[in-house]
Amino acid sequence: MHKNVMDHNKLEITILGRFKDKELEKAFLNDEMKRNAKTLVFMILIIGAIFMLFLIADLIDIHNTRSLSIITFVRAFVLFISICIAVWIARYKGESFRCIATLITIYEIISMVAFLVIIREYDSISPLGLLSVLVIIVAVYLIPNKLANVQILTVVFLLVFFLSYSKKIEGLDIHDYQGIALYGIIIMLFGNFNAYITNYFIRKQYVYNKELLRVSATDSLTGIYNRGKFIKEMAGWVKKSHMEKSDLSVILCDVDDFKKVNDTYGHFVGDQVLQNIVSVIKDCISNDDVFARWGGEEFAVLLPNTNLKKAIEIAQLMRAKIELYHHCIAENETHNFSCSFGLVSIEENDNIESMMHKADLLLYKAKNAGKNVVIYNKTKRQEN
Repeated sequence: MHKNVMDHNKLEITILGRFKDKELEKAFLNDEMKRNAKTLVFMILIIGAIFMLFLIADLIDIHNTRSLSIITFVRAFVLFISICIAVWIARYKGESFRCIATLITIYEIISMVAFLVIIREYDSISPLGLLSVLVIIVAVYLIPNKLANVQILTVVFLLVFFLSYSKKIEGLDIHDYQGIALYGIIIMLFGNFNAYITNYFIRKQYVYNKELLRVSATDSLTGIYNRGKFIKEMAGWVKKSHMEKSDLSVILCDVDDFKKVNDTYGHFVGDQVLQNIVSVIKDCISNDDVFARWGGEEFAVLLPNTNLKKAIEIAQLMRAKIELYHHCIAENETHNFSCSFGLVSIEENDNIESMMHKADLLLYKAKNAGKNVVIYNKTKRQEN
């Protein structure tokens, strides 16, 4: 949680409409599918219902009992699949929503194959049948999915349709065929271009929003969380700790005699010292821990699922590594600095304010105890 600086070199979008950075691509697809989950449920149910309602036209146009039975089964099957997928998406409670994109692609393939099977049972294709082809293509573009999947599906579907069923189109001569093929290509190109542009701007907006959230939650000097983000994260962990009776600890540390650094060497060197100390602390904690600049030369570390004994070990490790770190403050001149630590673990009635207040008091005691020490209080949980 403390490593939240975005690498801007990884934000480029490839010609296929994907982020170059694989992790960012996964995050985007997951967020996009999660955001559109409810819309997908509605769209899939509508598509299934419309697909089934076209059975009315089949009953009017098809007189062969065998063909009508096949068409009825296919349409009912698509409706059944639509309901199953919609219910599954509506009830899905997992953390990763990327699987929905795969599911949607499979659903679109089933729908297209079903349409082609139905068309095969017709002796001829009316203008309404051609319109249905365009409706299917438009539906594929409207349903949220991976851009590459959409492009491949539409191209393959159009090719299969025109190569396999063009002779069934009523009153079609060579010029009409060429015209229809041209219109199909134009629609496909326009759809792909529009989908690419839309996808491009959606991704850009996603990046801008992600960056805005990062900036609003990040300390500009050190690149770690700021106080506001720390409090927000801590609120969730305090609630979780009370509900699950799990451990939670907080470390508050302050750079000793930091004012002398700024007064003697200037603020630029002071900033470098803070950045170095942040780097040292990062090496002592895990990605699950929440690390933030509390204010000035003070830092806060939230340790989820960490009892007092383990938290003391982590704080002592920080203290020792910070003390041994050589800071380059001038040419051929290094200096060592230390930090004082106040440490608390959650108790039964604790909240954010009480925990941070206790940590602050313990930090004050550490300063009065000669600095470069870790001061903590045993909790009732620890004593029990």
